[in-house]
Amino acid sequence: MDFFDTHISEEAIKMVTKTLKSSYISAGKIASEFEDSIEKKLQIENAVSVNSCTSALHLGLTLMNLKK
Repeated sequence: MDFFDTHISEEAIKMVTKTLKSSYISAGKIASEFEDSIEKKLQIENAVSVNSCTSALHLGLTLMNLKK
């Protein structure tokens, strides 16, 4: 059961395929370009991309220095 229609452009599919065929999946030119574009769009410094929402949440909580 689908809750909504998903649209993935041909350009996005080509970029993912190109990335998967490269030797860089979690780092490299495309990841750096993505981080740079996020920094520019949000007017921030030091954006870091991660592999999952779980990693992002863990990183965020770690940076907040929360105690148990």
